[in-house]
Amino acid sequence: MKKLLLVLLVLGAAALSVSAQQITAVDYLIRNISRTINGDQVVVQFEVTNAGDPVERTVTAWLLTADTEEVLDSEDVPPLPTGENLHTVTFSFPVNRFPAGSVQRLVATLGLRDIPSEFSGLGNLARFTVTIPTYSGDAAPTPTGSSSGGFSLPIDIDSLDPLTVALIVAGLGIVLILLWLFTVILRVIFERPATFPQWQMPYAINTYLDPNSNAGRRQLWQQHAQNDAPTLPCQPGAVNASKRLIGTDGRKLSGWRVSALRLSQYDMYGRVNRSVVVADKGVTKRIDKAVRRSANLDQKGAERAIKGAVKRLTDHFTRNLNKRTLMLPVALDMRLRGAHGDVQIVFRLDQCVNGTWQKLDEWQPELVVATGQIQENFTYTFFGKKQEESVKQFRSRLRADLTYTLAALVWGKNPAPAAPQNAPAMPAVLAEPLPTDTTPVPPVSAEVTGTHTPVKPETLPPANQTAP
Repeated sequence: MKKLLLVLLVLGAAALSVSAQQITAVDYLIRNISRTINGDQVVVQFEVTNAGDPVERTVTAWLLTADTEEVLDSEDVPPLPTGENLHTVTFSFPVNRFPAGSVQRLVATLGLRDIPSEFSGLGNLARFTVTIPTYSGDAAPTPTGSSSGGFSLPIDIDSLDPLTVALIVAGLGIVLILLWLFTVILRVIFERPATFPQWQMPYAINTYLDPNSNAGRRQLWQQHAQNDAPTLPCQPGAVNASKRLIGTDGRKLSGWRVSALRLSQYDMYGRVNRSVVVADKGVTKRIDKAVRRSANLDQKGAERAIKGAVKRLTDHFTRNLNKRTLMLPVALDMRLRGAHGDVQIVFRLDQCVNGTWQKLDEWQPELVVATGQIQENFTYTFFGKKQEESVKQFRSRLRADLTYTLAALVWGKNPAPAAPQNAPAMPAVLAEPLPTDTTPVPPVSAEVTGTHTPVKPETLPPANQTAP
C-alpha cells in the first residue's frame, strides 16, 4: 500500500512538472502600441511576438482600465510560431466612454484577465495612456487629417424630412435678421452723424490796407478764390483767382487732410436745405486717403481711388432731388485742415490770354492761427439738369464731373490733367454769394507784376455770380 501511494505521488509530480513547462513555454510579448481616434472610436493596436516555444492553443488578449480593471475590449490571438510577429491585435471603444479631454490609464494583457499587483518586467502586459478628444454631446470630432476634414454633426441631416430642414433654415434666417437689426440699432444709437463744421477763413483781414495798393488788391482777390481750378475754357480777358494747398516741402496737398464733404443745391438766396447731403465717414476717409497718396497718384490712379466714394455720395444726393429742383446748380464743398508750420496756402491770379490762363501774380497770405490747425475750404460748382438731359443722364454726368474734378485735385504725380476730347468741359468755378457790405474788388493794374496792362473793370467777376 505504501509503495502504491509513493508511485502515485511520483506520477503526480511528473504531471505537474510537464504542465508547468507547457504554461511557462507560452511567452508572448507586446510590441509597438499605437493609439488613434477614428470618428467616434478610440482604436488601440499592438503587435504580438512569441518569444518562447511554439504554441498550439489560442490566447485571449484583454484591454482593461488600469484603476478599475474594467474590460473595454478583448480579442483571441491564434497560436504563433516562435520568434514571428504574425498577428496584430486591434481594440476599440467609443470616445464618450470617458469624459472629454481626460487622460485615461489603460493596460493591455495577453492570457491574463486579472492584473497582478506587480507586473514590471512581464512582456505580456503593457501599461499606457490615452487622451480623450473634445466632443459635443453624443458626437465626437473627426481627427485632424481624416478624409472628412472636419467634425461630425450631432444631427444626421440625411435622416431629416424636408419640412424639418426648411424649419431649421427659416429659424437660422430669422436669427441672422435679428442680429442684423440689432447691429443697425446699435449703430444708430451710438454712431454720431457726419457734420459739416463751420469755417472761418484764416487770412488776416486788415481794414487799414489801401485797396489801391498791391497788398490791398491781393487781400480783396483772396475772397474770390474758391479752389485750385480755373474755369475751362477761359473767356478772353477774364481774370481768375485760385488757391493752392501745398506743404512746406512744396508738394501739392502735402500735410493736408480732408475733414468733411458736402453736396447741395443753391439758388440766389443760398443753399437749398432739403438738398444738403453731408458725406458719411466712410466717403470722407476714402477721399482723405487719396489726398494722402497724392504725390504717388497719376490720373488713372486718382480716378480709381475716389470712384467708389463719389458713387456713394452722388447716389445719396440724387435721392433727395425732385422735379422742381433738378435744374438748380450743385455745389461740392470740401473742408481741409493742416498743422500750422507744416502746410501753406498760395494764391494765384491769372488772366485769360489767347485761350489760356497766364499768371499775373502769386502770393502767400498772412494767416491768423488760433488752434494750431489751419483750415481751408474748397467749393466746386456744377450745372444742374440741362433741358436736353434725362434724369438718368443728369445723374451719370454729375457723377462723371465729380470724379473728374476730385481726381484733378488729388492727382499730384504730374501736372494737372487737361480735359479729354469730346468730354464735357469742366464746370465753371463760381463764387458763393458774398456779404452785401463787401468792398468792391478793384481792377488789377500793372502794379501787380509790372508786365501786364490794366484790366478793364467790366471783365472782373461780379460779387454774386450764379451758375449758368
